[in-house]
Amino acid sequence: MGGGVVEEHGLLVGEVVEERGTGLVAAVGYMYSTSKYAVVGLSESLGNQLRAAKSPVGVTVLCPGAVATGIAESTRKAFAGPAGGLSTARDRVERLAPKVEATLARYGVTPGHVGDLVVEAIREDRPYVHTDRAGIDLIKARTQALLDAMPAAGGQDGDFADFRASIRAEDH
Repeated sequence: MGGGVVEEHGLLVGEVVEERGTGLVAAVGYMYSTSKYAVVGLSESLGNQLRAAKSPVGVTVLCPGAVATGIAESTRKAFAGPAGGLSTARDRVERLAPKVEATLARYGVTPGHVGDLVVEAIREDRPYVHTDRAGIDLIKARTQALLDAMPAAGGQDGDFADFRASIRAEDH
């Protein structure tokens, strides 16, 4: 996050802010989704370890939806060079960029608003920041699918804390 936002809000504690795209779900291509899942997993693990160590540094994952940033126009400009084997992709970017920009301008939040949301999340020590509720149905469906895959209650019940405590007790 830029120093201007941090200085403006007077934040003096350490914070790792990771941006990983929208939804916490595999809504688009597999390579894109895989990289975003990796950021979430890394951030959650790092955050857990920092809390366990009572570190003053926190971790927050930024999950932006539509943000009016000019990203489509920047992408169009990046594709404006020699086509090589990318002529089909370049044509698609040229065709869609104005529509994407118009949609982001109409429905997207401002980058300044995103900065304010991040600062608020840091102050409240929240692990996630969503800029809108656009992905809520996808998140609910993924969460429900994970819960539905759990075995029936009974037998080997217990939670992860019980598991870890048992290992620590046996280690001493």
